[in-house]
Amino acid sequence: MTDYSPVQLEEFVRQRAPEITQGIQDAAARARNEADLVAEVEDVLKRFKESFGLTLDLSRERILVNGRADALYNRFVIEYEPPGSLRKDSDWRKNQHAIGQVKQYIEEMAKVDRQRQERLAGVALDGSFYIFVRYRDGHWRVDDPIPVNTASTQTFLRYLLSLSTELPLTPENLVRGFGENSEAAILAVPALYKALRETDNPKAQVLFAQ
Repeated sequence: MTDYSPVQLEEFVRQRAPEITQGIQDAAARARNEADLVAEVEDVLKRFKESFGLTLDLSRERILVNGRADALYNRFVIEYEPPGSLRKDSDWRKNQHAIGQVKQYIEEMAKVDRQRQERLAGVALDGSFYIFVRYRDGHWRVDDPIPVNTASTQTFLRYLLSLSTELPLTPENLVRGFGENSEAAILAVPALYKALRETDNPKAQVLFAQ
């Protein structure tokens, strides 16, 4: 992600929340099924990140132990539901199913990526309602369903921006960031080789020769 201060990111959120809200609402109105909703909302989020040069690392349908997470932005999981399937009533069976899915994915992500559950969060989204889910102080915190509007979308975007950084320290991410074909390796290996070839330190020369 381009280096922006928290104040700048908050300003981006406030500026773009109305447009993102409208995009999600329009997507829900047009979508015939969950797949349509996913495609349209992801297009909205793609335009959001590209507007400010933001890097939101999306891993679609990541395979976990007991299923596939719809969308993962590093430490933030989005569980898409069919348009119009969620309700204001927290006890609505489809709400409970969606909440259960988010909890399951957070638990599995924490195990696979060796992270604390407190560092993860998720949301169920059907285009009309958000249900935010977190794990804090040994307990699940599930917000009441809230309509997709400017204020709730600001919360959604804050989660997205704050949890889309700091990739977990897994072998796959280390290889991606520092492997032989990575930008870091391309820059670092020639510099390290040059430094070792030109050093006057006898011990370094012996180790290099070995």
